[in-house]
Amino acid sequence: MSSTPIRVLVIDDDEEDAMIIADMLHDDPEASFVVEQCTLPQQYWSSVAAQRHDIYLVDYRLGPESGLELIRRATAEGITRPMILLTGQGGDGVDQLALKAGAADYLVKGHADLTQFARAIRYAIERGEYIGRLAASESQYRHLFERSPVPLLLLEPVELKFIEANDAAAEQLGFTKDELLEQSLPSLFAPGELERYLGLVDTWPRGYFEAGVWSFLRKNGSVMHADVVRHELDLEGMTGKLILARDVTDKVETQEKLREQSAALAHAATHDRLTGLAQLETFEQRFAAMAAEAVCEETQLALYFIDLDRFHTVNETLGPAAGDRLLVTVAQRLREAFPPDALFGRFAGDEFLVAVALDAATPEPEAFAGLARAVIAAPVETGDYSLYPSCSIGIAICPDHGDELSSLLRLAEAAMMRAKAYGRNRTQMFDARMGRELKDRLAIGARLRRAVQSDELDLYYQPFFDALTGRLAGFEALARWDSPELGMVSPGRFIPVAEQLGLILDIGRWVLNEACRQMRSWRDAGMPLLPVAVNVSAVQLQQEDFSPYVAALMRRYRLPEGAIEIEMTESALLVNPEQVVANLKALRHAGVRLSIDDFGTGFSSLSYLKQLAIAKLKIDRSFVIGLPENANDAAIANTIVTIAHQLGMTVTAEGVETPSQREFLCGLGCEYLQGYLLGRPVPADEAEQVMRRSGPSRSSRPPA
Repeated sequence: MSSTPIRVLVIDDDEEDAMIIADMLHDDPEASFVVEQCTLPQQYWSSVAAQRHDIYLVDYRLGPESGLELIRRATAEGITRPMILLTGQGGDGVDQLALKAGAADYLVKGHADLTQFARAIRYAIERGEYIGRLAASESQYRHLFERSPVPLLLLEPVELKFIEANDAAAEQLGFTKDELLEQSLPSLFAPGELERYLGLVDTWPRGYFEAGVWSFLRKNGSVMHADVVRHELDLEGMTGKLILARDVTDKVETQEKLREQSAALAHAATHDRLTGLAQLETFEQRFAAMAAEAVCEETQLALYFIDLDRFHTVNETLGPAAGDRLLVTVAQRLREAFPPDALFGRFAGDEFLVAVALDAATPEPEAFAGLARAVIAAPVETGDYSLYPSCSIGIAICPDHGDELSSLLRLAEAAMMRAKAYGRNRTQMFDARMGRELKDRLAIGARLRRAVQSDELDLYYQPFFDALTGRLAGFEALARWDSPELGMVSPGRFIPVAEQLGLILDIGRWVLNEACRQMRSWRDAGMPLLPVAVNVSAVQLQQEDFSPYVAALMRRYRLPEGAIEIEMTESALLVNPEQVVANLKALRHAGVRLSIDDFGTGFSSLSYLKQLAIAKLKIDRSFVIGLPENANDAAIANTIVTIAHQLGMTVTAEGVETPSQREFLCGLGCEYLQGYLLGRPVPADEAEQVMRRSGPSRSSRPPA
C-alpha cells in the first residue's frame, strides 16, 4: 500500500454507527484514511455512482432497504470500486449473500476491531486492483500471480491437480511450494467438502465465479476456512482454473461461536434450566403440531401428566439440593421409558408432561406409564441417603378427549389426582365418569364465588338428643347452598370445590358468624341456649387468626362458655400440627368445646386426644349403618365408646336411622344420638320450633 490516503465512504443510516467507524479508522497508525459519511437515503446511490472514493463500507440495513440491494445495483452497473458489507449481528448465510451480491468482504460491527477493519479495507482494495489488472491483461498474469499477497492456486481442469501456486498460498496452507504442487484440490478438502463440491460444480457458470467459503486442511491437519473465487483462464496455451483463496478462519469461527451462543440462549429461553425439558409454552407449541398431525392422520396422541408422590417431604427433610437432584434424575429416566420421538416437558415443581404419538405398532398408553413408574422407582442416591421415589400418572387421549393442550391438561391432571386418591403410585386413564365429575366441579366453581358474595348460602341445623332422656341436647350447623341455576347443592359437592378454589376460609367464617348470630337471636327470643356444633376444615385450623376470630365472635354475640362446639376430623390434626394445637388450646381456654368428627375413619392419635382435652368423639355413620347385626361395626363402636369414656369424653353417634340402632347405641353408653330417625337438618325457623317442642337435657346445658 502507498502512503496516499485511502478515501473511504461509510454508508449507514445510523449517524452514530457511521461516526464510530470513522473515528476508529482515523486512529489507524499504519494507514491514512480519509473517511466521509453518507446517512441520507436519497444520496446512497449517487454517492456510489460518482466513484469518488477508493472503497465503500455499506451497512446491511439502510432504513427500509437492504445494503445488499445497493451492492447488487453497483455490481450490475459496472461500479469497480470495492464494497464491504457491514452488519450488526451476523447470521447464517449473510456472508455468502454479501459475496454473491458483489461485496469484497463482510464485517460484523461490534466484533471487528480497527485491525480487522483496516486489513479488510486493504485486502479489498488490493483484491479489486488485482482483479482489475488481471482482467485488463492476462499477459501480466505470471508477474501478478507470483507477487500477489492474495493466495492463488492454478488447477488443471480434470483431476484438479495444482500446476502452480504462489508463495502466499503455500504459506497459508503450511506447505512449501514444491510440496503444494504435489497435492490436488480434493486432497486438501476438509471432510465433507469433496461431496459438496461434486454436487455443486456442474451448476457453476464458466469464467469468473465467487464460490463462497470452503474448508481445507493445512499440512498440520488444522482446518482453514477460505473465501474462494474461481476464474477460468488460458495460461501459455493451457486451460486452467485460477483459485483465489483468502483465509477467513477467524471470521468463520467467530460466526460459529455467535451461532452457538444464540442457540444456547434460545434453548435457555424455551427449556427448563434444571431438567432441560421444554417449558410449558414450548411444549404447547410442539404439542399443537403433534395434535394436528394426529387428527389429520386419524391416529391418537397420549398426554401423560406425571406427579411425584410426597416430593415435598424430600425438600423439607433433605433440602432443595436433594430435591433438585431427584428432579433431574426423574427427567432423565422419563426419556428411558418413553419413545425417542416423544415430547417431554416440565409443567411445574414436581410435575412433568409427556406426549406420545400412538399407532398400530405402539403399545397401549398404560404400558408406557407402567414402564415410567418402574424406572422412576429405582433408588436415587443423594449424599448419605437413598431415595425411593414413586409417581402418580394421569392419561388423556387426543382427539378422544379433546385436541387442545389446555383442556387435555385439565383432564390428565384430574386423572392423576384420582390416581393419588386411590393410594398413589398408580396410573389412571381419564374416563367418562371423571369427565362428569370434572364438569360438575367446573359448574360449581364458576358459581360458588358469586354465591359466597351474594348471600346464597344458608345454615341448616340438625338436632342431636340425649340418649337416655330423649330430650333435645343441641344442634349441628350444616351449610346449604340453594343455587338459582343448580338448585340445592349438597356440601359434599361444593365444600371440596371451595377448598380447591381457596374459598373455604370465607365460607368457614360465614358459617361461624351465622351460627353465633343465630344463637344470639334465639336467646333474645327467649329460647334456651343450646350448644351448636360447627364443622371446621384443616385449612381454618392452620390460620393464626382462627382462635382469636372465634373468641371475638363469642364476645360480639355475648355467648357463654360451652355455647360453641368446634368439630374437626382426625386428619386435620396432622397438618401443621404446631399451629393447630396452638389454636385448639386457645379455643378451649376461651370456653369452646372440642369434638372429633368421624372418629375412626382417619389417622387416630390418642396422644392428641389427651393433650387437647377433647370433649367429645363422634362415631361415624359408616360404623352405625350395620348395627346391630354387623359384628365388626359393633366391635368398633364399642371400642370408640370405651376409649372415650376412659379418657373422660362423651360420645355422639351419627347416622342413627332405625330403632334397633338407637337401642344398641344406648346400651353401649353413647351420651348423644343424631340421625334421620330423630331429626333431619332444618332451617333456623324450623329449628326454633323443635326447641319450643322439646326442652334440653340438663347434662347438655352450657354453663350459665
